[in-house]
Amino acid sequence: MHKIKGNAIHIGDININLLDSSLQMQNYSNLLSNHGFISAMNMPTRITTVSKRRIDHIFIRYKDSSSFKSARFDIEITDHCLLGLTLIASKHSFNNKVIKDPFVKIKIESTEYKLI
Repeated sequence: MHKIKGNAIHIGDININLLDSSLQMQNYSNLLSNHGFISAMNMPTRITTVSKRRIDHIFIRYKDSSSFKSARFDIEITDHCLLGLTLIASKHSFNNKVIKDPFVKIKIESTEYKLI
C-alpha cells in the first residue's frame, strides 16, 4: 500500500453513502482514517423527498484540521448540494453550515461553461 504523506484534501462525488453502514462504506472510511484523514463535511449532500444521503465528500489531512471550515450550499439546480471548503484565516470562512443564497444560484446558472 502506498503511504500518503503531507497535507492533503480528498474531495469529490464518491457515491459511497457515509450515512450507511455497508461494508464498502466501512472499508472506505477505514482507509481514509488509516491515512490520517478526517471528514470536513458531516451533513447530507443529496437530499430528496424520500432520502438523505452523504455521497459527496470532503476529507482533510492537515496539521490543524480546525483550520478548515465547510459549507453546503442548497442552490437547487442539481440533484446534489454544492460544497465549499475554506481556511479559517480566509476573510469569508464557512462553519459547516447550510447556505441558501439566490445570488449563488443565479451566478452559477448564468455562467458560460463553454468559455471556461
